[in-house]
Amino acid sequence: MRKDMTYLMTSITATNQQLSEMASYNQKLISIHDNIDSHVKDVATGEVGRRTHLLRRGLDKFQEDVQSDMNRLIRTTDDFRV
Repeated sequence: MRKDMTYLMTSITATNQQLSEMASYNQKLISIHDNIDSHVKDVATGEVGRRTHLLRRGLDKFQEDVQSDMNRLIRTTDDFRV
C-alpha cells in the first residue's frame, strides 16, 4: 500500500510538472504569435508606405508629362496663329 501511495505521489508530481511546463510553452507560443502579428503589421505598414511613395512618384511623373504635352500643344497652337 505504501508503495502504491509513493507511486501515486510521484505520478501526481510528474503530472503537475508537465502541466506547469505546458503552461509555460503556451505562454511562449502566445508571445511568439504576438511577435509575428507585430512583425506582419510592421511589414504591411512599410509596404503600404513604399507603394504609396511609388504611386505618388508615378502620379508626379504623369503630371509632368501631361504639363509638358500641354505646353507643347500651346506652343504649336501659337505657331499656327502667327
